[in-house]
Amino acid sequence: MAFFDYASKNDLPESEICRVIDVIESYWARRIICNLPSNALNKVFATLHRDVLNYIGKVVSDNKPTYIDVLTYILLKKGRSSIFPSDEDVKTDFATRQVYKIPANARMFILERLENRDNNERHDVVKGLSEKKISIEHIMPQTLSDQWKKDLGPEWERIHQTYLHTMANLTLTAYNSQYSNLTFLEKRDMEKGFKESAFRLNNYLKSCDKWTEDELKERQKELLGVFMKLWPMPSTTFKPTKQEAESASLEDDDFEFTGKKLQAYILYGVRYTVNTWKDMLIQVCNHILLKRRSTIKWLCANEKSGFSTTPESWRRELGPNMYLWTDNSTQTKINILHGLFEECNVPSSELIFEFRSDTYDEDEE
Repeated sequence: MAFFDYASKNDLPESEICRVIDVIESYWARRIICNLPSNALNKVFATLHRDVLNYIGKVVSDNKPTYIDVLTYILLKKGRSSIFPSDEDVKTDFATRQVYKIPANARMFILERLENRDNNERHDVVKGLSEKKISIEHIMPQTLSDQWKKDLGPEWERIHQTYLHTMANLTLTAYNSQYSNLTFLEKRDMEKGFKESAFRLNNYLKSCDKWTEDELKERQKELLGVFMKLWPMPSTTFKPTKQEAESASLEDDDFEFTGKKLQAYILYGVRYTVNTWKDMLIQVCNHILLKRRSTIKWLCANEKSGFSTTPESWRRELGPNMYLWTDNSTQTKINILHGLFEECNVPSSELIFEFRSDTYDEDEE
């Protein structure tokens, strides 16, 4: 809604508004098919519009980047739980995604888009499924008859287990109860069967004389092609300046810290220069120790978040009976800080890292 308000006030052309929606839809649909957690998107979308405007505002030249270019850049640089799935990710996961494990609303939307594609003559799949006027049909049925097992061949059990609930084996029909576990040819040729179906998702089935792994793979390939056309991987020409790209907050869960070399950190608004992630970890913990000593004592006593009461060569002493695990990876240090800040009720946004241009840090391997 914030974007639509911005678009209206800034007279963004309709073409760019549509491109913004398309990129967001691609981001969402690809994550659905790759079974990535939806809760990670709450934070992404809560700050996305603001993040785009921040990047645009930092460009001092008159040649301001377009909203869509900056939006695409931000989404493509997401990592970990907020990542924008690549073409290879989609190709791999499309083949195995269990459709019935997709949330119902998302499942109906994806099936409607796969059915209607970009055609002006459309079927209201969401309404039909919601009102139970149409249903999702397993081409190869959930319970196999002896004839189905024979038709599938000696590998029938593996094929059934592999493909049953995937996109390759699912279609739409208004006559699900009539199909039952009939053979494929019976489903195809019966009155109101696949051959007479008006659904585009059944077009490939009309030309098939059998339904084996070969046909399943071919239909999977066809539907994957439709998916990739509907929700392509976007690209952008936008590149931020070095200064804009050289900082991140502890709050940025999707930022890839590994391989970045520190030059400073900012805590509670005060900037401190630092050479290594280890030095930063020790210093930040000492800062927090001054404000939350009892909490850090508790963390050490309970062996929480990298803290301990036991001295070891890989630990650094913070105080009497208080030791911190420091000889570890960059990501482990980030995890320790997350645990510390959470226990101490310190907002993660209070800690900001500044990076040097030479990115690889040998100290953190």
